Amino acid sequence: MRNFLLASALILTISPAGAADLKLATPQPVYKAPVGSFNWSGFYIWGYGSYSANFAGMDTTIAPTSPTPTTINLASIPHGPGFGGGLEVFFQQQGSPWVLGAEADIGVMNLQNGSTLATGGIPVLSISNQTNYLGAVNVELGYAGLDPKLLVGVKGGFAFGGAKPNLTAAGACAGGTNCTQAISDTSIGWDFGAFMKYAFTDHLNVGIEGRYTDLGSRSLTVTPTGGTVPIATSTAKYNFLTQMLTLEYKL
Repeated sequence: MRNFLLASALILTISPAGAADLKLATPQPVYKAPVGSFNWSGFYIWGYGSYSANFAGMDTTIAPTSPTPTTINLASIPHGPGFGGGLEVFFQQQGSPWVLGAEADIGVMNLQNGSTLATGGIPVLSISNQTNYLGAVNVELGYAGLDPKLLVGVKGGFAFGGAKPNLTAAGACAGGTNCTQAISDTSIGWDFGAFMKYAFTDHLNVGIEGRYTDLGSRSLTVTPTGGTVPIATSTAKYNFLTQMLTLEYKL
């Protein structure tokens, strides 16, 4: 009985403040993104269709070592325009509203053309040029402040592509055969572009892109068999404008 009375007195002496201290801590609310928000961060793969043209020209000089050499452009559009397509992988991170990313892409191109110089209806000199692929490793900076699902920005970096120029002088080699010089390798350079993308779902977006690519030039010289004086030289320049339609998937 005595113990019961002591326990009752102890309970009655607990202050309201003390009772409040005995309450369990209130759980803190968990942050949730607003309904309808979108974030561009993540890994992506995408495919694209493209339309390209090399607008730089291909200059050919006849008798380049003579006092009066003649320079002509046998192919005003040396290769292209043509259609192509390819694949790309990239990662981007959003720090609202800016988005920073890195990407690598490669695509097949169908850019080729050529022309022939004739004298009296007889071909004496012909050139051709072809680029069968283009690729790039770029960094990009985007802005999503206009609309969370709309990303606009610029990109640029390292570029590479196929270079296949050909120069032929008819009947200039031994036995009246054609003399031909050709290159088939990879040219390297730089590119710069602008893009706009729109996200239709959390994982799927479409975009358009314009890109300028400069891969330098390649030169060829044809000299007759046993001779030292060149018949002709040609310089193929690789300056492309490419438009892309992209379909991107976020992993």
